[in-house]
Amino acid sequence: MTYNYFLKSIPATLKVILGTRVPLRVTQYITERCNLDCHYCARHEYNGHELATNEIKSMMSLFRKAGTLFWAFNGGEALIRDDIGELVNFAKSLGMFVNISTNGTLIARKYSDIRNADLINITLEGSREIHDEMRSGSYDRMCAGIEVLNKNDIRFTFTTPINNRNIDCLGVVLDFAEKYKTKVVFQPIRLQKEDAGAKSKAFFPTREHMQQAMDYLLREKAKGRPVANSANFLKQIKMSWPTGRPHAHCWAGKMYCSVTTSGAVTGCCDTLKTARSENEWLPEDSVKEFYLLPPFQCATCFAATPLEANIAMSICLKNPLTAIRQVVSFLPIHYWNTRH
Repeated sequence: MTYNYFLKSIPATLKVILGTRVPLRVTQYITERCNLDCHYCARHEYNGHELATNEIKSMMSLFRKAGTLFWAFNGGEALIRDDIGELVNFAKSLGMFVNISTNGTLIARKYSDIRNADLINITLEGSREIHDEMRSGSYDRMCAGIEVLNKNDIRFTFTTPINNRNIDCLGVVLDFAEKYKTKVVFQPIRLQKEDAGAKSKAFFPTREHMQQAMDYLLREKAKGRPVANSANFLKQIKMSWPTGRPHAHCWAGKMYCSVTTSGAVTGCCDTLKTARSENEWLPEDSVKEFYLLPPFQCATCFAATPLEANIAMSICLKNPLTAIRQVVSFLPIHYWNTRH
């Protein structure tokens, strides 16, 4: 199924390469509320106005008509919303691939609401000890959610933020993913724009330590272990983290965008704070605002999904076959086929 959506996205990708804007993927931050208080996250401290169910549906319909194939629900904690099931089902009725990012703690009692999603992405810090330390003692609740997904045959992957607490035990995360025959997206910790107090910096590894971690993941990926990140991504992080800029053109506002809880359209997760401070737009204006987004040139770019897209598009301009291999590598198709 994932591969079918990938094939459907090829015409839109070609249009973008030729200079036409197509909002192929939209990440919507449907709430900033969260039931956890993770050590390095400040996003939940905003608690701004949230769009109503019918407003979100209207927005999804407009984006689908504009060419959107991939819709991602994020937060805060997306499962806090009582209407998450209704929103997932509506997005599926429009023919979109639906992804939900979650801390996993609410899955056990809400899995029936989200069972029609194409992919659930769960944040995993590492061992029980490290996960509980970083994420409000939530390891058991997260694991309960994973078991429910596994039992009900609902597809999921993991995201692991690499920080100075878990950087020496990334193998534990890979072992955990192999147990469930899925993959891990490794996300280097970064200073998010919402983190005005820069509290995440206390969890930054040294540059040398991060470089060693990237070398480790490159070796493990070469062995066939479930590292979802492309080799190009890992090499870019090794070269540029924490203050450099990866050598990849930004395609935010050209083929993907983000939407804040109150409906402002912006480039990606690293431009959310700026979008909050600007005038908010009505849902019916969302696609218009996508087409009016300015070029983006952030100081750094380490968010996994946008950077993977930027790298793939940059490679595509030189070698389309290599770009396709990178995207396929990022998708856990092999592991899903093995499992099913």
